[in-house]
Amino acid sequence: MLIVASTDEILAKATYESIIETFGEIRLTKIVLAEQTHIDLLLLFLRLTALTYQMSMSPTSCL
Repeated sequence: MLIVASTDEILAKATYESIIETFGEIRLTKIVLAEQTHIDLLLLFLRLTALTYQMSMSPTSCL
């Protein structure tokens, strides 16, 4: 589900960037920055979750 969410954020950001490229900066620049923030936070969460999962699955965690 988080992969779908991050893909959606990337597509939304690309859409806003395309609109800005076509029509100029029209109140969408803050939205593009917000989309990038969403992407960054989702990717960070995915990395941290994977790290936590890997650590919980390590052989020494069973000792």
